[in-house]
Amino acid sequence: MPPVDSSTNAGWKAFFALLMLLQVIALGVMWRTYDSVTSTAAKVELHEYILNNKVLPDLARHEIELRKSP
Repeated sequence: MPPVDSSTNAGWKAFFALLMLLQVIALGVMWRTYDSVTSTAAKVELHEYILNNKVLPDLARHEIELRKSP
């Protein structure tokens, strides 16, 4: 805890100013993490959509054609 200074309370003011600064930094880190996670989730969803609706059906059709050929 900051030192007690009854005339100006400078210790407490510095303590809470530092606390506020650390909270702003933590909020920025949390925002960047949230942004990164949502961006990655969107990319994963798009990748799964392309895989399930384009690549796998094309592979299945190709495999059927290979089985039909002599």
